[in-house]
Amino acid sequence: MSSSEDWTCHICTYKSNPNTLLNCDLCEAPRAPEIAQRTPAYSQSSILSRPSPPPTSGTPIVIDVRDDDDDVTPTVHAEQHRAKRRRVPKDDDVILLLDSDDDENDPRTTTTATVSFSKQLAEARLAAAARASSSKSLTAPPQLYHYLHCEQHPAHLNASSLSLADIFSGSFTSALLSNFLIDLSHLVSEAPNLRSVPSLVLHGGGLVRGFTQPPEMKLHEVPLPSKWGSHHSKFALVFFPTGIRVAVMTCNWINEPHLTNAVYVQDFPLKGSSSAPPFSSSSSPFEDTLIAYLSKVGGPVTEGGWLEKVRAHDFSRSNAILVASVPGYYQTTPPNRAWGIDFLRRQLGDVPRLGPASNVLCQFSSLGGTSEAHVNSLLSVFSTTNDPTSTWDASSKVPPPDSLKKKVQIVWPSVQNLIDSYAGTRSGGAIPAPLASVFDSTPSGLQVKKSLAQHLHLWRRRSDGPRTRAAPHIKTFLRYRDGGEELSWLLLTSHNFSKSAWGQMQKKGTQIHMASYELGVLFKPSLFVGAPGEGGRPFSCTPEHKKMGLMGLLNTQALRFPEPPTITASGEPGGARRLYCPVPYALPPAPYGPGGESWRGMPWCSDWSGAERMKPRACHFPVK
Repeated sequence: MSSSEDWTCHICTYKSNPNTLLNCDLCEAPRAPEIAQRTPAYSQSSILSRPSPPPTSGTPIVIDVRDDDDDVTPTVHAEQHRAKRRRVPKDDDVILLLDSDDDENDPRTTTTATVSFSKQLAEARLAAAARASSSKSLTAPPQLYHYLHCEQHPAHLNASSLSLADIFSGSFTSALLSNFLIDLSHLVSEAPNLRSVPSLVLHGGGLVRGFTQPPEMKLHEVPLPSKWGSHHSKFALVFFPTGIRVAVMTCNWINEPHLTNAVYVQDFPLKGSSSAPPFSSSSSPFEDTLIAYLSKVGGPVTEGGWLEKVRAHDFSRSNAILVASVPGYYQTTPPNRAWGIDFLRRQLGDVPRLGPASNVLCQFSSLGGTSEAHVNSLLSVFSTTNDPTSTWDASSKVPPPDSLKKKVQIVWPSVQNLIDSYAGTRSGGAIPAPLASVFDSTPSGLQVKKSLAQHLHLWRRRSDGPRTRAAPHIKTFLRYRDGGEELSWLLLTSHNFSKSAWGQMQKKGTQIHMASYELGVLFKPSLFVGAPGEGGRPFSCTPEHKKMGLMGLLNTQALRFPEPPTITASGEPGGARRLYCPVPYALPPAPYGPGGESWRGMPWCSDWSGAERMKPRACHFPVK
């Protein structure tokens, strides 16, 4: 067989339980093939950067050993798949080439292969050594936020992750805490110091009862002016004798270790201390937003002296911009303070668009109202965040032009994505989306809403490694360059895709109304322009801690460069002026495919009984 472009073969990996199997997405092999042999596991270091040239005789077979369940058994399907090329492997895959005596003319032949891996493993080691040698002069870019620890992940995926125990490490003296759902017993087990230090816990009524509240802990249910709103901000302000630790995260404080979540953490010194710059007596935009947000919460926050404690610290070294939403009606014309989507638009007005070949991506974990007017409004605002000169009025009833809408992608898990997740469909309890928010009932069955269909993309591809097997509770909004991992900007936040969270523009864009409390962090290149070291000396509230200390994972100084740096979704070593934002899903994300006629290929909805009713009914995407 020649080494022409029309050959590509593969191995299908199947779980031992045939009830969980699907047909191979490439060859449509039967769901419970005869297992020919069991292949031993190989380490992550045994990776070839690309397949070797095909042998001169025999059918080349690509073995894809995925870092998935321990009971996965690879079986070989010798098939040319001339019309379907295999993707370039990622680091979660091991690629080996070997000869097969299968009949080239029989694409359904299954064979038992006696595999010798020594040559390929040697080549893999040489390739890894070459890459390591060539990158010695390069440095991994600073990481702007971190994943939260997931118990089901293999150890190497948690190496740079943080846990609540890490965040609440050290001898802190008090804490101001905020979240939507809180299990106090879980929180205190992760942060035992909360049993004995003063703390104020802000919540939205989602407290898990049955735990004796520590005597030094005060609880406050934040009042909401609208029944459509929620207290959804997830953050911790942890006070130490030398400074404050700010943690803005996406997780609820309940025991859900099987989900994908992330956190931005940074420590800030006291104003006037040796670690602070000479001008640290003044405020900073980060401090101004934080104080304004806490003032809107009011109650025991303002009455208990917490604002004064926050103001005592220097936030000039911040490596993020706070993006907050607070309930109420607000004028959008300067000098009025901006909130929600209005604030985001102002911040992104100076961000380069990365040229016309770029997309805005919205990924979130809750889907409520999805009327066409609502979806169009939010999508258009995100699509024009880098183009403040746009003449389209987001508050009007005129739909946005297709040229704006088609460049916005929504990442949302499919039913199959959750079936394949660590906790199965139980994970879906943390990803609410009523059936009526996802589907319309039509004479031909359930149809994905037209307002969503053209934007939807998968959370996980079948070829992905274990990272996306932790179901999504993270929320990320970003713009990326087509065909690459360069980011124009990224927002890690508690905001979901709703008017309550982001706000609804009113009165021809001169007024905005929000119903919820939300808090996130924005990263954009211009934030990092400045003189290196202008934020003062390296600082950590827990300098000796393995992950949170001066030699740990956090950025202990202000990240500043003479020119705007490149923000990237790749953590690989590279040139100077690069900053890393970890993105769990693929860029570009995979669209929902034509195979979505099966209910398993449909977008997830949390009304599982409704999803069960989908089985005997026709369900489909709208015809384009």
